[in-house]
Amino acid sequence: MKSSMPSYRNGICKITQKLPRIQRAVYYFLLNNKGRRYSVADISTALHLSDPRSHIRELRNKGIFIADEWRKTEYGTRYKVFYIPNHL
Repeated sequence: MKSSMPSYRNGICKITQKLPRIQRAVYYFLLNNKGRRYSVADISTALHLSDPRSHIRELRNKGIFIADEWRKTEYGTRYKVFYIPNHL
């Protein structure tokens, strides 16, 4: 049975070559800092984007694995961080 997710050896290279400029910037930002977790505010500041969440959603829709986890602040509010795991 074939997986809908492309393998990182052959499929991702083909996908990333055709990414729009901003999606490519978000992907390479997360990829180059593999394993480090970044909030939406961190990504927005680093790449000068107003809101990278839709770009992350589009990358996921194209088969690129971007993990996330919820974090809690000392004041009880929650926020999500995004990352590409080290093992990929």
